[in-house]
Amino acid sequence: MSHIRNASHVTCQEPRTIGTAARLAHRWGKGLDLLRMLLTISREFGEEAHAKARRSRARSGRYRTDVLLRLHARACQVAGEIVKLMESGRADGAMARWRTLHEINVVITLIAEHGDELAERYLAHDIVESARALAVNEKTHAALGYAVRSFHSKAKGKLSVLS
Repeated sequence: MSHIRNASHVTCQEPRTIGTAARLAHRWGKGLDLLRMLLTISREFGEEAHAKARRSRARSGRYRTDVLLRLHARACQVAGEIVKLMESGRADGAMARWRTLHEINVVITLIAEHGDELAERYLAHDIVESARALAVNEKTHAALGYAVRSFHSKAKGKLSVLS
């Protein structure tokens, strides 16, 4: 019986959702269109920068370039999420993602200013965080009774390369 009640509850909310989307489009449509355009331009810029970096034979600044391109892609992903949240009227969620976008921008600014040495340290830290996440994953899999795949030894191998 509760299943039927829940289904009718969703059906009743659907017209409100459609009405909300229409009101949001009317009020914020132009701003969202401009944000989507900016996001498209940014993605295209990233694609061109990535293609140029792949063709480059330069050894200096390669860590910096790699990190900046990765962070740019991540920023584009987060910006896309912000657009979707704003389109659906989820302002609090969009604001939370906007703070994440700001944090990414701060890291981009620091790496752009401090160059290859900081970028290399950033990548090394990323490997350490990945190894920690893999260890948690293995422990969780074991606790849930799933077969444990030992990715942790591969991560340790990557860590020893940095030492």
